[in-house]
Amino acid sequence: TANIHEPDSTYAQFYLVPVIGPLSYLAWQRLNLYLPADDTQVPIDHDELAWSLGASPGRLNRAITRLVKFHLAYLVPGEPDTLYVKRRAPTLNPALLASLAAKCPTLAGAHAEQLETTAA
Repeated sequence: TANIHEPDSTYAQFYLVPVIGPLSYLAWQRLNLYLPADDTQVPIDHDELAWSLGASPGRLNRAITRLVKFHLAYLVPGEPDTLYVKRRAPTLNPALLASLAAKCPTLAGAHAEQLETTAA
């Protein structure tokens, strides 16, 4: 469970945002707030969600595409109007850590220290 992170966790806020982008993170976090405990589907108005996040519908589309790219949400063929959202994020894999290191070397160093502390 140390490698699984809630949307509002410090880990997600510090290490996931620079990788997936702030709007994608905010959309993932907000969508998680809408999820009921029993995993039933919840209808959400796309345009209204976009404006509530301070973004245009087009920018929200790009953010959702990033969520899918980073496996925080997924689409099922045959269900074009349904987005499945993961409740938690895994610890960054080596490729994403390399991306983080290229953008934010200080955060990448802190990430490495945190993993060492957690493993000890």
